[in-house]
Amino acid sequence: MLMHTISHTNTNGRRSHVRHTIFRSGSYYYNRRVPEHAIEACGAFIRDRLSSDATEAKQLSEWLTARLNAIWKHDQIEHGIDLYTRLKTARPRTFTLGQLSGEYVSMRSIDAAPLRQAIMPLIAVAGDKDIRDMMLDAVERRFGD
Repeated sequence: MLMHTISHTNTNGRRSHVRHTIFRSGSYYYNRRVPEHAIEACGAFIRDRLSSDATEAKQLSEWLTARLNAIWKHDQIEHGIDLYTRLKTARPRTFTLGQLSGEYVSMRSIDAAPLRQAIMPLIAVAGDKDIRDMMLDAVERRFGD
């Protein structure tokens, strides 16, 4: 089985090494040959977009490589690999502030009105975007680049 690392210069000008990936147009793609005994079930190559973030792409690539190695260690593969579903389960679930507050209310079985009164002005000002983006924005404002 061919295993290699493709290196490239990313947009910051730094060298980057993420195993079983290629970097094109600002995104990392998983790119791997399939072993001969699994070609009939999976095809000759596995290619799929991972992420535009190098850290996330590396984590997903390592996770996917471990799962594929576990599948391919068996002599017979009877069905194909649903790469989309596997990658979807590997990615962390994202929440907007509105979704998170709704889930909090349902988990705690509390009155939603006070929480909505507190959260709605924040959503109106900051926007109902991914919580991780809000945290990153706060860190960047606090510590700069």
